[in-house]
Amino acid sequence: MQSLLLGIDGGGTHCRGRLTDSDGRVLAQATGGPANVWSQFDAAILAVEEVIDQLFQQAGLETDARDRTTLVAGLAGANVASVHTRLQSWQPRCQARYLFTDVEIACAGAHDGAPGTVFIVGTGSQGAAWDGTQFTLLGGWGFALSDAGSGAILGRRARRLALLAHEGIVPASALTKGIMARHQNSLNRCCSGHSRHRPLIGATWCPRCLLPRSRAIIMVLLWYSRPLPILCRWCSRYWHEAMASWR
Repeated sequence: MQSLLLGIDGGGTHCRGRLTDSDGRVLAQATGGPANVWSQFDAAILAVEEVIDQLFQQAGLETDARDRTTLVAGLAGANVASVHTRLQSWQPRCQARYLFTDVEIACAGAHDGAPGTVFIVGTGSQGAAWDGTQFTLLGGWGFALSDAGSGAILGRRARRLALLAHEGIVPASALTKGIMARHQNSLNRCCSGHSRHRPLIGATWCPRCLLPRSRAIIMVLLWYSRPLPILCRWCSRYWHEAMASWR
């Protein structure tokens, strides 16, 4: 029987999986829920396992096919030592299992295994450099302390600016007006969460709560010219952090 390869990309908002044969022919692809093993370990593992189940179902393979499957999982939050230790107890049925962070598999994929550097900017943000022997990571320690430019951070900064302008504290611009217009010029709507209407303050929200509106805000950023300094400051900060860390 031919060997199988199973890849998992577990991010803070979605988990994606792909199952191929040993020649790289795609047999199935699936998407699931959030898979950040630092913020919500049990829920993340459940999301990954559900994606794995979907893949084998789509491919029409029996359960014993997992015994000839090599699993490679790149999971957000796996860089945290305590989480990495906890992951060792996760033993899904497979022939072999390899665990990485999501930024490490992104770096390997972007450079086809050759030395290189990447920054990933999604629900969270993190950088990685591969020198051909080992990875060096930058950031990835969570939204509260380490995030320098994710969709959540960018969305929060843009909405904060829009709120200040709406209340007359700073001058309004096409950007701030565009953001408030998407919320019917309501401060309450701008400060509420995503479709579940969770508030963006207190202990009930998480970074991905900002993402649906962050996507809309990014479109506004690209449409108007005045917010370009926000993007420039974000890119500049990442550049200087990277140079300081990898010099």
